[in-house]
Amino acid sequence: MADQTLETVEGQADYHAARLLRRSASNAARFLVQHLRPGMRVLDCGCGPGSITVGLAAEVAPGEVVGIDPDPRRVEAARALAAEQGVANVRFEQAGVHELPFPDASFDAALMHAVSEHIPNPVAAYQEVRRVLKPGGVFGVRTAEHGAALVWPPFTVEPSIEDLMRRRHAHHGQNFDIGRSLRGLLRAAGFSRTTGSASVESIGTPEEVRTNAEFVLRLVSGSPAFQEMLDLGWIDAAHQQRLMDEVRAWGESPDAFRAAFWCEALGWAD
Repeated sequence: MADQTLETVEGQADYHAARLLRRSASNAARFLVQHLRPGMRVLDCGCGPGSITVGLAAEVAPGEVVGIDPDPRRVEAARALAAEQGVANVRFEQAGVHELPFPDASFDAALMHAVSEHIPNPVAAYQEVRRVLKPGGVFGVRTAEHGAALVWPPFTVEPSIEDLMRRRHAHHGQNFDIGRSLRGLLRAAGFSRTTGSASVESIGTPEEVRTNAEFVLRLVSGSPAFQEMLDLGWIDAAHQQRLMDEVRAWGESPDAFRAAFWCEALGWAD
């Protein structure tokens, strides 16, 4: 799995936060950065710990970047990161993407990274972003396309972790495989001149494989997501253990490799 929401289990939150902090404007928002200019005002929707947001601030300085996230822990982490790096033209607020606390036409550009598959009714969220963009403003969306992920050696336990996560997302009105449809969803939300692109993220060193396997093990063994699956009867303890054994073996394999496919789309509020 290329990405997951932050789950509150021992160790997992710390590991996932570290993964999020490795993201930057240059490696996660390059498709949008080329359209940014100094003096612009930019909104980062679902900013997490702020590592992308502070990079956007550098691109548009002396313009302002505002990062929002519904999780107060992430907002505080983002504020701490900005203070640590001495980035003054950025601020962070707690808010959700379906109800943005900003007036109409108040931003020149916006980003939504690794959020779309975790929310219901993404078109409504995109329409809300369009509301706060100025005429001619640009919106960039990027998310993992889980259906295109590659794993070697292949996992064989069925239903797989990804199949179970796909079912859980659907149960909550979310689309686990939304990446492929981003361009069309932007158009459905009223954006024009929509374009699509893609990029690949790889996990192929012993350290990367080991830490990724540790994260997935914690997801399967102790996360609210898998506890919900147990409670709903989608899996039992024996199946959960088989999944864990498979992930553990993958993490120890000298041949282990993952490639995560990311889809991106741009639209303009003309």
